[in-house]
Amino acid sequence: MVEILVALNTFITTELRREGDANELCHFINSLRKKLGLNINDRIVLYFDSDDDDLIETICLLEKSILNETLSTELHIIPLNRNIEYHDFLFSGVEEGFAPHKHIQHKIRVGILT
Repeated sequence: MVEILVALNTFITTELRREGDANELCHFINSLRKKLGLNINDRIVLYFDSDDDDLIETICLLEKSILNETLSTELHIIPLNRNIEYHDFLFSGVEEGFAPHKHIQHKIRVGILT
């Protein structure tokens, strides 16, 4: 009989948390693209508004990845603009550290222009 010991590192770093939050945001944006009837050839411009400074910092740090994953040409973080239709997105992230991880609620408004 062979015994195997497996150890899992459940520590969530700031970088890992940010990547997870950006992934959730990209999934939401791509769902919006589908809902709006956009196809893969359509490029969009993204507008974000949020009081969540940490989420805004994540968007700034991972801007290139978000642009690529959502087929976007530009990304702007601005206060609400009346000429843009915004979609509210509320999702749950996790806090850094060891498990069990505390869940953090993020709220952001996403505007898309084609």
